[in-house]
Amino acid sequence: MPDAVGEGSPFVGRGEVVDTLSRQFDDLRAGSGTVTLVVGETGVGKSTLIS
Repeated sequence: MPDAVGEGSPFVGRGEVVDTLSRQFDDLRAGSGTVTLVVGETGVGKSTLIS
């Protein structure tokens, strides 16, 4: 049984979104941040995406 939200849950068709968030996080660590709003209906994977 998974210990954390999203653990063991695959992201299907979200490669572009994950890549964008990864680049934004890299920029943040380099000192240049941005604001990202993650919205969607219940159950679409927002918490999993963030974790």
